[in-house]
Amino acid sequence: MKRLLLALLLACVCTAWAPGLRADEAKLQALFTAGAQAYKQGKFLQAVKAFEAAYAVSPKPQLLFSAAQAYRRQFAADGDPEHGKKAIASYRRYLDEMKEGGRRLEAAEAIERLVDQLGEDTAATSPEAA
Repeated sequence: MKRLLLALLLACVCTAWAPGLRADEAKLQALFTAGAQAYKQGKFLQAVKAFEAAYAVSPKPQLLFSAAQAYRRQFAADGDPEHGKKAIASYRRYLDEMKEGGRRLEAAEAIERLVDQLGEDTAATSPEAA
């Protein structure tokens, strides 16, 4: 009898949490889709905002990589060094969180290229280097 009551209680608790989990998953998917569409349209800063908002909902390292890619593309488009530095910082956060696998090599190579483009002082002034 105690097992049955425990099972019913557990089922009730899980059911109560499920709508919140589904809502978060739906929000995450909507934000990621918005970011991907903005990226495809060349609206890179809009894409960054969507990817960062998605990361706030569900801190998945892949979202940091997507934000870094968008910052990198924005830097390529406008040459604003702040966008390059933010790309480096996002790639570094990605590498910190994604300990193996994923797109680690691509992120490391992107950091190297960006540091070369921005100059040697980038490593010292980047927020992630501190």
